Amino acid sequence: MNQLDLAWETFDFHTEEIARLEALYISNIKKSKIFSKKRIKPSHAESNRIYKSTLSCCEKLIVNYLKQLNAILDLQKIYDSDIEIPMEYEMDGKFLVELAEITNELIQDLKAHKSNIIDDFIE
Repeated sequence: MNQLDLAWETFDFHTEEIARLEALYISNIKKSKIFSKKRIKPSHAESNRIYKSTLSCCEKLIVNYLKQLNAILDLQKIYDSDIEIPMEYEMDGKFLVELAEITNELIQDLKAHKSNIIDDFIE
């Protein structure tokens, strides 16, 4: 496996992991909002389970976004190098720059949201 294939496979792996974690994260947020809207007080155990799962998902998402960002940066280095890029991998380098910026914004947003998770479960 060459350097380019490995970088794309790493990026794809973390993309799939992020999608799985985001689905779980959204599910937990929806559960907490249902309790809030219906003014149903969940049991302490249920509230604690949702809180821990949401916090864990948030932390894992941050880690996977960071790993995905590293894969994007590796791809940028490869595309900026003298390595010959096969036709099926050719692309505009601006795409990777924009993708890195968006991924970094997602990381910062999740870090900010992580600090507010406890407030969401106290209300």
